[in-house]
Amino acid sequence: MKKTWANSSRNSGILLHTFIGLGGPGDITTTIALYDGERLFHHVNGTNLHDLVHDIQQYKVIVSYNGKTFDIPFIERYFGISIPHAHLDLRLILHSLRLSRGFKSCE
Repeated sequence: MKKTWANSSRNSGILLHTFIGLGGPGDITTTIALYDGERLFHHVNGTNLHDLVHDIQQYKVIVSYNGKTFDIPFIERYFGISIPHAHLDLRLILHSLRLSRGFKSCE
């Protein structure tokens, strides 16, 4: 079991996306972090934000909170790319467990 998790975690990236705006046109991504259990890739607007396009390709699975309905579509529009990865959205899983009061309350 441990070996299976080690192999799958290298193929999975936890995505955390922060932005300025209310989810509409003109919103600006400020940072995007990817973490795979060993490495942290921190992408900062004005510094290395566009490195995300390359770095995200290292993963087969993306893990996020509300990323399926918000972050991934936002990032795809922002960069003009497609992110076809398998996606594990923790918001949907937690909601099915009746934990649906937002990210902070689920931590």
